[in-house]
Amino acid sequence: GTGKTTVARIIGQIFKDEKILSKGEFVEIHGRDLIGKYVGWTAKEVKRCVELAKGGVLFIDEAYSLNSDKRGSFEDEAIATLIKEMEDNRNDLCVILAGYQEEMKELIKLNPGFESRIQFYIDFPNYTPEELYEIFKNLARKEEYKLSRQVKETLYDVFQENNTKETFSNGRYVRNLYEKVKIEQANRVSLNKNENINLIKKCDIEDVVQKIKPKEIK
Repeated sequence: GTGKTTVARIIGQIFKDEKILSKGEFVEIHGRDLIGKYVGWTAKEVKRCVELAKGGVLFIDEAYSLNSDKRGSFEDEAIATLIKEMEDNRNDLCVILAGYQEEMKELIKLNPGFESRIQFYIDFPNYTPEELYEIFKNLARKEEYKLSRQVKETLYDVFQENNTKETFSNGRYVRNLYEKVKIEQANRVSLNKNENINLIKKCDIEDVVQKIKPKEIK
């Protein structure tokens, strides 16, 4: 939820505009998509994905799912095939691997071919509470909602509490929270005709957070 896919798309467009890539196509796959179900299928699957992205960007999300301790595994074959395809098509293909930092470091170490071919590493840190609040505010503004004065402080507390968690999903967390808050606000407004139908209050945030916490604990 830190914007990796969005940035990858922008890179593809820039490379196309600068004529570094011939097409600028953007092909997004999951790391597991490169793994075939049966012997001999993996190499074909990798080549198929590369062929689709040739002339553009092949974006492999959660690429660390290719990690495997077993030599000769399907994951091992996928990595070896991908490295060869990267080399063979290096003049008209950009491959971007994305995932959690530590898991990605382990993936790169699996095959020396990765380290020698991957030249650039970009770290996407978690958004700050201020940035997360801006995302929430922009989502509300697009749908013509207004936020009461107390909402900002309440959201800051929520984001401060959650953005240190290892599984925190940043922008995705904010979007999911916002969608739940909209429902909570609509339920509140439906019970009182005098309420402003476009105003999100502090209580809407607090009620949603209280409903989320038992699920997290469970």
